[in-house]
Amino acid sequence: MDSKSLEVYKECQRNAFQTGIYTFVATGVSTYILQDLIKSKLPYKAFGHLLAAPLLMGSLCSYLITRKKAKICGAMWMAMEDKHTAIEKSKIDAVQR
Repeated sequence: MDSKSLEVYKECQRNAFQTGIYTFVATGVSTYILQDLIKSKLPYKAFGHLLAAPLLMGSLCSYLITRKKAKICGAMWMAMEDKHTAIEKSKIDAVQR
């Protein structure tokens, strides 16, 4: 195992998780502000769900983005380790013919 590829992978994962945290905060705040604006424009009674929607939206968006970026990091690491790449597959196919 190449230590340089491991360091690059760890940095990529760190960036993926940081992006997830930023997404959670930004989506949560945006949803809360949007919900507050809608509440001021439309007459509806606010229940205890005032914080539930921003938390759920933030969690969902954060999960989806973090999962996507983590998969990209995993694929990148496998490619750096010369495993599971299109080039490797074509080499294997060429040898088998």
